[in-house]
Amino acid sequence: MRVIFADDDPLARSVLSAVLAELGHDAVGCEDGQQAWEAYRSQPAPLVVLDLKLPGMDGLELCGRIRAQDGGEAPFILIVTAHDDPARLKAVLDAGADDYVTKPSSPRNLRARIEIAERRLQQAAALRAARSDLARARWLAGIGETALAMEREITGPLQAILERANRLLEDARFDDDQRDQLRIISEQGARL
Repeated sequence: MRVIFADDDPLARSVLSAVLAELGHDAVGCEDGQQAWEAYRSQPAPLVVLDLKLPGMDGLELCGRIRAQDGGEAPFILIVTAHDDPARLKAVLDAGADDYVTKPSSPRNLRARIEIAERRLQQAAALRAARSDLARARWLAGIGETALAMEREITGPLQAILERANRLLEDARFDDDQRDQLRIISEQGARL
């Protein structure tokens, strides 16, 4: 999966890049918020990892911009922050982040958070598929209900036509060609 990540610390970028590569992701590393924003705008990614303190545009502003972007599936946004006080973490989540991890963070901890993000993205995809299947099932049920209603509406008049055609078959005034036409009407009506 494509992952955009931004951190102005080269060592942190290197660690995150290695973790993402180990997990098999196509990682796009950025040095600042503006570069990450341009990368996201040019090709959105399902997972975005942002340092809270980025030059130019910080992680909260970038998170807000991504969330405000129209269309497509919402990405999972993981914020990396040196702050662990509740007020700052609340601000991170209020900006639209899905999760956060505090710095310094070990590769093992980063890997765990990214695996959580992967699971959440898979669950979201499964939920979208289930909703799509449900919508299709409802649509098909509607077609079935319409067909049943049409059958009920047509049964009375069709029954009257069949009864009349059968009575006409017994009428001696009709020639063989006319009787053949009446038999066809009866046979086709019986199929319906």
